[in-house]
Amino acid sequence: KARGATAFFDDVAMLPYPCPLKEPERPQPSQPEPDRACIDWAKEKREQEVGTVYKKDGFTFQAMDNKPLRIMLWGLPKGQGKLDLQRSGVRVLLPFVANHVVSSVVFYTRTPVTISALDSSGNIIGQATTPAKGGEIYNLEVKATGITEILFKGGGNEALLIDLCVYREMDKKVEPKKR
Repeated sequence: KARGATAFFDDVAMLPYPCPLKEPERPQPSQPEPDRACIDWAKEKREQEVGTVYKKDGFTFQAMDNKPLRIMLWGLPKGQGKLDLQRSGVRVLLPFVANHVVSSVVFYTRTPVTISALDSSGNIIGQATTPAKGGEIYNLEVKATGITEILFKGGGNEALLIDLCVYREMDKKVEPKKR
């Protein structure tokens, strides 16, 4: 047989008791902005059109004549993709404000390729030009403070961009890619 119990209280005292609080989340250390970004098409194994505006790895490529940009396989180095640098030029918006730009190009005419570095106002703040002798790979390098975009021109419609690297700091020693 179950027995029940009854209790009566005359006074009740409420005592504060702290509830366990969740440990506040510690702020994550902010990721430093990148100081280097590179792009190439070496793994591309087929030619293709990529549109008049093409984005890859934080870079934005824009055709200056509104013809589609193309990834090509012909030319040096053999067996890898390269971006066709159209006769009218290709503008490249960088993933961050850079101080140093290094690109590898090849062309097959007597018209040299020029890379111009532009600041946020569109002013040319640096340039580099290949010799007028085609059929070889050339490294073009520009150092200037505040590079936000670059412009490739020349090559007589037979110029190819092999790779492109941009750097934030000029005081670091930067070596172009060896071929």
